Amino acid sequence: MIQPERLRITSTWVQITALAWSIGGVMACGSSERDVAYLGPVDRDAAPSDANQEQEELPGPEALSWTVCATGALVGQDEANVVRSVSVIGDRAVVASARSVSAWSLDAAGCPAERVTSFGTNGEVDVDATSAASVPGGRTIVTSAVGTMLLSAAGEVAGRCRLGGGEVIARLVTMGADGNGVALFTRSPLYGLSTDLARPAGCEVSVRTLTPEPYAIAAAARLESGWVTVEQKRATSPLFVAWYDEAGNQVRTSEAWSGTNQPGHLCTATAVAVTASRVVVNDAGCGRLVVFDSTSGKPVGMSAPDGTPRGVAVTASGNALVAVARRLGDGAVATFAVVDLP
Repeated sequence: MIQPERLRITSTWVQITALAWSIGGVMACGSSERDVAYLGPVDRDAAPSDANQEQEELPGPEALSWTVCATGALVGQDEANVVRSVSVIGDRAVVASARSVSAWSLDAAGCPAERVTSFGTNGEVDVDATSAASVPGGRTIVTSAVGTMLLSAAGEVAGRCRLGGGEVIARLVTMGADGNGVALFTRSPLYGLSTDLARPAGCEVSVRTLTPEPYAIAAAARLESGWVTVEQKRATSPLFVAWYDEAGNQVRTSEAWSGTNQPGHLCTATAVAVTASRVVVNDAGCGRLVVFDSTSGKPVGMSAPDGTPRGVAVTASGNALVAVARRLGDGAVATFAVVDLP
């Protein structure tokens, strides 16, 4: 049994790069299908090869309103790393950055109000996290270059998420209010994660293969019964949202709206969050959030904050909480905004 200990990890992306090389690719957005993290065209003018190019341009989705939060600013080295992920359960948010994971209490509007000082040191744990997600009981799942771990409400290592005795290396994790979620690296299969308050140090890991198998997965989340991904079909295909049932069988996609001139076209997908009827995708490459309807797969809303959106989570009131990063001198600053979902 792992004894609780104060977490201080200084792992860097160099280790993840080494891992990528070991499985036949490079941890970068390369131009070769052999690159393990290649996600195809990512700029807004890229023309995908098989995305309904003959379909006429459709009207855009509804423009969503958003409100800037007055508190919760973070400072970091650049726009990509000042905030890497945002997660919410109840009135508690967890934010991962290149240097730490921090816990925040949320106000009535869903904005970060103040640090949860009982977590780590003054609400912060030193760790180079690729992402982090809140789970019931004030606990936190953290992914890093050295593995996936479960932190206690005090910010101490309570346990590790392992599969077959080996570490689960993931770059993204999302968890639900029921303590279940998903972690992924870049390719299928997904890792299903399960936690239970009856076993506060426990983290069960399962493998979920998707059918048809995506070429690459940019982001994913657990549904009440099933899975949702933002994925590529092939190396030159556009990104689209795909819904899967509990067995991992694809049931619908947003592919019909994913072409270059279509309203569901995604430049990138750095995070995804879900409600009972909506999927919210953070398209940081195009500087916006795009909201998709889970019944039809159609894009129904879009919001473009003044800055680069980083992470996304759904609050208890059903709105989206997103960090907005901007350059500040030689570094960057991130504030938060709440977006009204359709």
